[in-house]
Amino acid sequence: MNILRRDDSVLATLEQNITAAQRQLEVCQKNANAAFLEAEEGQNATTKTRADNARNELAAALARLDELSGALLSAKDRQRERDNADKVAADIAGWKRAEKLAKERQKLGVDVETAIINLVDTYKEFVQIGIDLHAASPDPGNRLHNSMLSPVNVESYFRLQMVKAGFDFALEWPWGAEKIQTLSARVKEGNAAALSRKAAA
Repeated sequence: MNILRRDDSVLATLEQNITAAQRQLEVCQKNANAAFLEAEEGQNATTKTRADNARNELAAALARLDELSGALLSAKDRQRERDNADKVAADIAGWKRAEKLAKERQKLGVDVETAIINLVDTYKEFVQIGIDLHAASPDPGNRLHNSMLSPVNVESYFRLQMVKAGFDFALEWPWGAEKIQTLSARVKEGNAAALSRKAAA
């Protein structure tokens, strides 16, 4: 970045110098034209010397403008080369980071996939135990589909827990995650309901 700033300064200085050289060239051209006219009219040593001096000054001013213009072109070429080199370096660094992120994402994808597979097995077992609990209870109080142990209700509690955990896509819930009862609390409530009639037996 320091090199680029120095080049920017050089370019600005050259452009300023070129503007000044153009003005000087205009002045020299005007003076030379006047001197040439005097030489043509006077035809003496003084006017001839004045014309020669004006011619030299005009040539020097023109040469100076050419030098500055060439230097500006060279500075721009150098700046362009450095910009291209910086872009190549930035692209290399960018691709290196992108490849690293792709590897990390691939690993996380495998982790998520594995977690989902494990979750499916655990969830199926969880649902089935609820069904078994209802069946095992001598007096569950109501039918399975009306109980908190039913697969439909368990799925609803599960989806709400996902929303509470941050998976907003799991279920439409416009009332805020903080108002969702946890899955473990629902399980405890469902278990208690399934066993509630034991004391009366």
